[in-house]
Amino acid sequence: IRAKHLNACVNQCGSMFSLFFGVSEVKCREDLAKLDQELFVRLFRTLFDQGIYLPPSSHEAWFVSTAHTDEELDRTAKAIVDFIRII
Repeated sequence: IRAKHLNACVNQCGSMFSLFFGVSEVKCREDLAKLDQELFVRLFRTLFDQGIYLPPSSHEAWFVSTAHTDEELDRTAKAIVDFIRII
């Protein structure tokens, strides 16, 4: 995100996190109105086609748990980085 100077941010609390496109920070509900929904949908579809299932809404949190293997997490991280590189 930084290398591409992409207007995006990640909010995190414990094992929950959200990736937001179109804003540099999300602190309140009003910030959500500025999200780049189209870019999130592109990410969702790209990862879905690779068998990686995210919450379908940019407003939902993603969860990491002990059920996820290191290989699954590495594959997901690589898919997200690859997506960001091509946008």
